Amino acid sequence: MILRQDVTAHAILLDEHPAAPTGIGEGAGDRAIRRPDPAPPPCGVPGLSYLGFSYGTRIGYTYAEAFPANVRAMVLDGADDPNADPAAAEVAQEAAFQAAFDVFAGWCAQQAQCPLGNDPKSATAKFQRLLAPLLKEPIVARRRPKVGP
Repeated sequence: MILRQDVTAHAILLDEHPAAPTGIGEGAGDRAIRRPDPAPPPCGVPGLSYLGFSYGTRIGYTYAEAFPANVRAMVLDGADDPNADPAAAEVAQEAAFQAAFDVFAGWCAQQAQCPLGNDPKSATAKFQRLLAPLLKEPIVARRRPKVGP
């Protein structure tokens, strides 16, 4: 079985009963895995081949710890630290997002037509004002057609 880390893969790894978590964030890895054999192997290739990014790494390594004999191959990119304090990790991630935005704002301020203005220190407030209307009237994206099973 080959899975990509996405909502479909998450759903396949979940036991399909009413008590199963419905969203990726609800599973927290240890509860995301409910059954040892997520689906019959395609083309007669036994075992799970899994590619997980970020939070998907937690789903992958939790499955591998629970059912090691069922894993054929696994690639975990940007692994989630299983020992990290979730609140501290969230604060660190938000600080990193702000730092990256600040670097971008500094670059943007040097451009002739920066929509954030020419003062990097006021860029966050300007960005928030630009996005504020979306809180009242979100832009709805069209759904992509389902691909796969």
